[in-house]
Amino acid sequence: IPSLPTQQEALGVSDAELRAAGFDDDHITLVQKIKMRGHETLLPSALRYSLRHLPDALFATGNSTFISSVRGLHANSENALNRLIDTASYARDAILSGCRTRPEIVVLRRVREYLRWAMRDSQLEQRTLIPLLTVIAKPAGTPHATLETIATHRLEKLASRYRRAFLVLHSTESSTPVSQASVQYSYPTPTLYAIIASHTIVALVAYTPHDESRKITPMAFFDLTQVDYDVWNALALAIVVCHVRSVLVTIAEETGLGLRVPGQFPEEEDPDL
Repeated sequence: IPSLPTQQEALGVSDAELRAAGFDDDHITLVQKIKMRGHETLLPSALRYSLRHLPDALFATGNSTFISSVRGLHANSENALNRLIDTASYARDAILSGCRTRPEIVVLRRVREYLRWAMRDSQLEQRTLIPLLTVIAKPAGTPHATLETIATHRLEKLASRYRRAFLVLHSTESSTPVSQASVQYSYPTPTLYAIIASHTIVALVAYTPHDESRKITPMAFFDLTQVDYDVWNALALAIVVCHVRSVLVTIAEETGLGLRVPGQFPEEEDPDL
């Protein structure tokens, strides 16, 4: 069996190739995980029998996997993933039935639903964390430039929130004006992502805040009309969401941003319990 780096190189997503293209570590991790789906385990063994319609190679021997509940609530993760897998078929049905709900709205709702599950599962404080992912839905025929403008605007707003959160404030006693070059941050602004749905095409793009060009970078495209790819497309979207969850947990642990503090807010009932 080829080693993981060998497989990545064969698929054109080795560390060296992606770094040479100018991508940062976070971007590289996500690209590799999406490209390698089907070549490595992603799901916990606890779901092997309830999701037996999925390839056996996707399941690990243990329960600590990339797409899983970090709280061990595997039944909830199964329900959330099944609804994500059904997304493409519901989007196609929306077209065939001529219903008022456009296919990209189906995608928007299902991805946001999965994202809500993942955020609850993270046990982070949703009222203080700053999102890393935005989901956009626009009708068929929307110009590419318009979609790019909308995504860039939304992601730049998130980047601005991170910069404000991590800005190192200077003493108010100093009368010397602070130049832009001397502005300091306590933590780097993370790579941000957008999932853009238009009709049955779904795009994943990345936005790197420290890139002076301020342009978004396409990472992957998924065509929901390809019936044979329903599972693989859903797994890619699940990987994006679980990656975002992991990065947010790391940010919370290292900075306190989004960390749940007992007594900070009134306790809410956990719908997953």
